[in-house]
Amino acid sequence: MSSGQVYTTYPEYPSPETLDVDVSFNGLDWSNDHIKFSYVDPFVLGVKPRLISPKGTTKLLVEGYGMANTGDDSKQKIAFKHYPDNKMLKFEGNHAEKVYKVHNENLVEVGTFPQAKLE
Repeated sequence: MSSGQVYTTYPEYPSPETLDVDVSFNGLDWSNDHIKFSYVDPFVLGVKPRLISPKGTTKLLVEGYGMANTGDDSKQKIAFKHYPDNKMLKFEGNHAEKVYKVHNENLVEVGTFPQAKLE
């Protein structure tokens, strides 16, 4: 893709799990840089609170199973979609994604967006 970015497909994995990812361009020399990748199959049981501020100041607690914890909170993201057409929301021209914080394997916290800036 660029000098600092590659694009690849990933193999299917039978269950949610966090694994190490190594890269090789020749099959002999590997990156071995301890980067984590999580396969997730989340099942959401609920989101609290049910009503949020249009200002984007609400913290949502998402409860469920299969939440990924890569150990790096800056890379764990939840993408927001519009219901009922299920299209990705956009925030200032980019996908509406927020980093989430893991409380435990069944509970994560994520912030909301200001309603006026969503596309």
